Amino acid sequence: MAHWRSLSSRGGSTGTARQWMLLAGSCFGVVLLSVWLLLRFTPFPELQQFLQRPFSTLLVDRYGEPLRYLHPADGTRRIRTELQDLPAWVPAAVIAAEDRRFMLHYGIDGAAVLRAASQNIRGGGRVSGASTISMQLARLAAPHRGGLRGKAAEAWNAMRLEARYSKHELLQMYLNALPFGSGVEGIESASRRFFGVSAAGLSPEEAVLLAVIPRRPASLNPHSFPERAVRTALPSAAAAGVNADEQMLLAAIQAGQARAAGYHEPFEAPHLADRISRELTPAQRAAGGSLRTTLDLELQHRLEDLLYARLRAAGDSRIHNGAALVLDHHRGEVLAYVGSHDYFDDQNSGMIDAVRIRRQPGSTLKPFLYALALEAGFTAATILPDTPQAFGAEEAYIPQNFSRRFAGPVRLRTALSSSLNIPAVHTVVRLGVGAFADHLEDLGFSSVADQRDRVGAGIALGNVEVSLLELATAFSVFAGDGNLPEYRVLLPTDHTSGPALNQPAYPAHGISHPHYDAATVQIIRDILADQADRVLGFGADSVLNTSFPSIAKTGTANQFSNIWALAADPDYTVGVWMGNIHGETVIGRPGSSLPATVAMQLLQDIHETGRRFPPADAVHQVRISPISGMRYDPPGGGSIPELFPHGEYPPEDTWHSYPGGPIRYPPEYQDWVRDMGFRSAGGAADGRAATRVRIQSPNDGARFYRDPYISERHQSIGVVVTSDGQEPIQLYWNDSLAAEGHSPLRWQLPVIPGRHRITAVAGSVQDQIRLQVGASEP
Repeated sequence: MAHWRSLSSRGGSTGTARQWMLLAGSCFGVVLLSVWLLLRFTPFPELQQFLQRPFSTLLVDRYGEPLRYLHPADGTRRIRTELQDLPAWVPAAVIAAEDRRFMLHYGIDGAAVLRAASQNIRGGGRVSGASTISMQLARLAAPHRGGLRGKAAEAWNAMRLEARYSKHELLQMYLNALPFGSGVEGIESASRRFFGVSAAGLSPEEAVLLAVIPRRPASLNPHSFPERAVRTALPSAAAAGVNADEQMLLAAIQAGQARAAGYHEPFEAPHLADRISRELTPAQRAAGGSLRTTLDLELQHRLEDLLYARLRAAGDSRIHNGAALVLDHHRGEVLAYVGSHDYFDDQNSGMIDAVRIRRQPGSTLKPFLYALALEAGFTAATILPDTPQAFGAEEAYIPQNFSRRFAGPVRLRTALSSSLNIPAVHTVVRLGVGAFADHLEDLGFSSVADQRDRVGAGIALGNVEVSLLELATAFSVFAGDGNLPEYRVLLPTDHTSGPALNQPAYPAHGISHPHYDAATVQIIRDILADQADRVLGFGADSVLNTSFPSIAKTGTANQFSNIWALAADPDYTVGVWMGNIHGETVIGRPGSSLPATVAMQLLQDIHETGRRFPPADAVHQVRISPISGMRYDPPGGGSIPELFPHGEYPPEDTWHSYPGGPIRYPPEYQDWVRDMGFRSAGGAADGRAATRVRIQSPNDGARFYRDPYISERHQSIGVVVTSDGQEPIQLYWNDSLAAEGHSPLRWQLPVIPGRHRITAVAGSVQDQIRLQVGASEP
């Protein structure tokens, strides 16, 4: 019995011990779990900020050719690399140099702590440290001032890192964060800096030399202190499994130094790269890596060469700068972008992006003006006056053609193809300056918005400032089907969808959408491609004439200080500007053939044989008189074909008295006929009552703006009235008689803000229009 009690007592004691052990183990597990949860989930804002620091981003062209590294704003070279892209000896060398038991500890290496403590005690001071890779990474993420408190925080943060990331992830973070001095961070940037190769191309000897630099970047620079770097690296080489002696490491330094001297980062398309750099989001900067642009580097170089060659040719004219742009208007992509001929030309402000600066565009706005006119009911055969005219009051604005000749009545086709100035000003007065300004804004000319209160009829000749970017993108609408593409500069990658930078960098057109009727585009395109009608303004041997389908428009402004060319074939649009950034006066009359040669030669180089513009399926041909623009097809010939929208026909000709006889010019051209000495059938018979009176200009509903920089007494709106009779014309301004005379009657309306009504009366017939000066009422 006693024996049984004894056994029972011992069994109970053993069970209790087990229970206590289980309880203790459970408590310990709970403590461990709690500690792990604290390490894993407590807020670590410094780490989040560290992970979001910007990396260097590599821009590449559409085929992967490097263009430029976009480094962080502080100038740090911090190129991201992936651990799996490195040869095994690179991470091995870093581990051997900094933390040989990295794969075994949990952020704190106890053995290293004991060793360091023992060495420091024996040495009477700090001899060695015990920082692990995790601790160094923690100090980079959350710097401290040192001391026991700082070291304790560093150790705690190291364990927090270990709880949140794998060893692979920690090592990759560390490799991308290692400081090498002189603004160089990360193994990839350092490899290029010290050995002239990517980290993936490092030899084992180079890897062990590189791995020790972060210990003391100033004194272990292998270029400055090769022997010291070798002595420091030798112990790590053995630990990393690299069989190298002192001579091998010195030879590696010499070879790497030679490569580094010849290594240069790519620096292509610098102005566009600058723009992209400014538009990168924090997430894109933190991602690093590469961004694939839409540029074609080979085409970029060709455009740069052509522009530079023409600038050299213009040296005697004192033209120092230029810019150019190539667009793929089918894919909505920028293929080449030259912001200046030399980015580093400080004397001529080469760093300024001339693709985006505002300049007066000269005649390059005329295609958009005449497209608006076609949309408003004009036709390619509409007759416009190219006769001496004044627009204004005192010190009147009298535009001149480039040739300083007057062609009399001209068709809209001729006015555009030969870039005549007076018909353009007449047209914008008829349509209204405000209507044209609205139209330009709708086409993406955002720069017009803040100039609207100071533009006048001269807007037809380009006295409003716009950019080459706006001009080229808008001009591309005529090469397609009337849609204006949204141009992008980035192609889709892992970090961006591509067009993300397009909106702030380019006019915000939204999705591609129509701006013109198909008939309008087809007629303007046909005019801009018409080499025969171009002769009047440019001669028979114009540089704009090509052997392949193309359209073109040129312009000059500010006494030839700004010369422009826009050109397109079925696939590509090219825009070129040449001049001086700060508007210095040029010598002579260099003319637009300089930029036009660049544009047309580039199209010649890249045009794909057999490519054609979209078919002209929204228009039909009608035989007209080349003089009156009316329907005319006599048996003996003398008519020409002209394009009209389907279903539209011009009126029957009334200018020809009989085949071969004198032309019956309208009254508004009688002065020009007399000055030219032409034989004319004249206007209406003497004494005949008027059956028609017409306010020729401006158009009904036109809107105008005052120029705040010109005296009000020097500003006015030209009103032209004609009739087919001999009776005097009375012109009323808001019911008050303003002028009286015979056809053609000309009067200058004061530019007074508000709504105005103009009425012309000749006998029993009248015509009336309404116009507005100033902005629209809300």
